[in-house]
Amino acid sequence: MNRKRYNSTTIWSTLGTGVLMLTLFGACSPKGKMTKPLFMQSKSASIDIPKEEAGVVAEVVNYTNADTIAPDALSSQNPTNLDTSTVYKLNQVTIAAARIKAVPERNGLVNINFRIKVPKTLLSTNFRMKLSPQLASHDSVIKLPIVVLKGEEFLNKQKQDYAKYDAYLNSIIDTTAYDSAFLNRKQIAKDIRSRQKFNWNIYHRQWKMQMAFMAWKNRTEERYALFNTKQEGYRNGLYHEYLFQAQELKIRNNIMQKDTVGIEKRYLKKFKRKAGVLPQYWLQRDLTLKHVPRKYRKLYTSGQTLEDIVNPAMTDQDSIDIAKHRYFYGKIAENETKKRRQKEIFGKMVPYPYEETMQLDSIVTTDSDFVYYYKHVQPVLQGMKSLHLTMKGRVDAIDLSSYVLPKSDTLTYTISSLVQLVDSTLAYREV
Repeated sequence: MNRKRYNSTTIWSTLGTGVLMLTLFGACSPKGKMTKPLFMQSKSASIDIPKEEAGVVAEVVNYTNADTIAPDALSSQNPTNLDTSTVYKLNQVTIAAARIKAVPERNGLVNINFRIKVPKTLLSTNFRMKLSPQLASHDSVIKLPIVVLKGEEFLNKQKQDYAKYDAYLNSIIDTTAYDSAFLNRKQIAKDIRSRQKFNWNIYHRQWKMQMAFMAWKNRTEERYALFNTKQEGYRNGLYHEYLFQAQELKIRNNIMQKDTVGIEKRYLKKFKRKAGVLPQYWLQRDLTLKHVPRKYRKLYTSGQTLEDIVNPAMTDQDSIDIAKHRYFYGKIAENETKKRRQKEIFGKMVPYPYEETMQLDSIVTTDSDFVYYYKHVQPVLQGMKSLHLTMKGRVDAIDLSSYVLPKSDTLTYTISSLVQLVDSTLAYREV
């Protein structure tokens, strides 16, 4: 039957594997990863207590006055005896950043307020930055809702990935539609064609292996034959050289009327002794099983030839079996596999899902630094005296590269209660 074979590659593999490959590799820049510039700089996202908030100084930055004409003007003065009528010129000004703040407890709650700063050099239209603040108290860690900053291109990439996954879901066929959806005669023809190609590949692999074995065997036998020929030439040359020397000695002894008995036997003994020691006179190479590469040993021991290769052939019954069973149940199995793999395919098609439980989800631009005032109400647990705030961050790019931001400095919130402010000493009056 002149039919084409049903192709088992269905919509799910096209939408799953094909789209996945585009997702993983299509966005990769040939010039380098998008997050590479982040590794080439030293700035990072930071947290601090806003200056309008009361805080305790824990970090200082010094600025030096280059025009100072009287350096260390105050160093020699006694701070308790400064002349208020004199103008002192300072050679250094210190600016302090608040790292510790006292927060009052009210009704079992405290307000944890801080400011997040992100330099514009860390922002890109192709990036998503996830900032994860967390509070630590004793051995417990409290993760606060994250702050998400996205570039417009990153958001578009998320939408595209979800659209591709929706297309994947829409390609899943409901069980009630199996009878009509999977009766596809064109696919049956493709299946037959594939079977024919499979039969050809089986024969071609055997034929190719046989041809390779024959070529190797011929080359090896020729090389061994050449080696053995040279060895035989060396041995014959040595043999005749000793016989020639024996003959020359016999002639000289005859002329000089000396005994010639045993001369030839003596030289033959020398020949055997030398030829038996040096391998170039006795070594021979013969093709045996141990010289055959592992992949050719079965062909070598079986003695198979090209005529012994039997190829499978496509029959009319094979075509009937494919049309009757294979195309129908194969597509059903693939459709069921698509149902089972929905979660797995989602993770592959949508590497960056939409975020949940966020404090802020903002589309940012790159023309200015990002500043956000974060407010959080934290329940106070028993024994909680202070809270330590840090922030981690991660940048993801649409080409699947990433960059982990350095961990921020630590802000400390000391918890105070009205009860702590009450003087518990006994108040009394004498009468």
